[in-house]
Amino acid sequence: MWYYYVERGIPILNDHSEFLRKRITELRLKKKVSELKMSHDLGKSAGYIHQIASGRMQPSMENFFEICNYLAVTPAEFWDGENQDPQLLRELMDRLKKLPPETVQTFLTLAGSIPPAKR
Repeated sequence: MWYYYVERGIPILNDHSEFLRKRITELRLKKKVSELKMSHDLGKSAGYIHQIASGRMQPSMENFFEICNYLAVTPAEFWDGENQDPQLLRELMDRLKKLPPETVQTFLTLAGSIPPAKR
């Protein structure tokens, strides 16, 4: 089981390998692509992503960046386990940056009145 603990107010992941495996699977499924297709698209062996997802191996840093690029997430977005849809959140942030502060405050007020989704 992966979980966070807090060090100096910053959430730190306790088990990086478990999170890595689950996050790749989560983002891959969101993209609606199989392990086999993702492996081939990355130019790797047929079982490459399966080996990572099953915990038999971990990607090199270079391959991790390729995986992030393939999944259309930044490394920071990848490691943010609370961000269930990085592309959607990025699009929202890009649009919010173009709005005047008063309008952004209105969105914040509205968002504060919406109960969080149950997981």
